[in-house]
Amino acid sequence: MQLTEKASLNHALLISICTPEFKGDEATESLAELARLVTTLGFKVVGTQSQKQNSTQKVNVLGEGKLV
Repeated sequence: MQLTEKASLNHALLISICTPEFKGDEATESLAELARLVTTLGFKVVGTQSQKQNSTQKVNVLGEGKLV
């Protein structure tokens, strides 16, 4: 009997919040840097998402139905 080992693969969904202080270009650059960092740690980036917000003071920054 031969045992096979499945490689463990960690997945990452990267999310950026754009506020009046943190504009879209900065968010894009930040996501790109974060993607490089998490890839270095062995994660596979499966997607990115950006969302505009007036403030990060809300309880659910990403909005209802988007949190897991």
